Amino acid sequence: MLRTLLPCLAIIARRGTSASASPAAAIADGHSLLPVVRAASIKVVTLRNSLLAIVLIVASAGPTLASEPPVQGPADAACREQARSQVFMAPNPNRLSLWDLGSQIWHTCMASYHASGPNPGRQEQRF
Repeated sequence: MLRTLLPCLAIIARRGTSASASPAAAIADGHSLLPVVRAASIKVVTLRNSLLAIVLIVASAGPTLASEPPVQGPADAACREQARSQVFMAPNPNRLSLWDLGSQIWHTCMASYHASGPNPGRQEQRF
């Protein structure tokens, strides 16, 4: 209500009515406040729609900005899945952020995978 009334008072002051005059006195003088109220409500609706559009754009762009790089292979996919499943259950004595803890789990998984290889029982056969 106050947001709508302030532009009305500003218009009344510009039209020559004293600033201390009430909107009722302006109406009694023959001034109509309806166009001012409509203009103020249109500005509020336009501002609300603009803010809503900005929020939707940021919300839809958020996952793409924070997305992970593409999966590089089966070991990478398995380690990512392991990190996602363990990030809330793994001990965190260093109080790392969830992102850093997940990264630590992923790096540990990848190191253990590369140390043993994809097929630990298989003998390398080269000609």
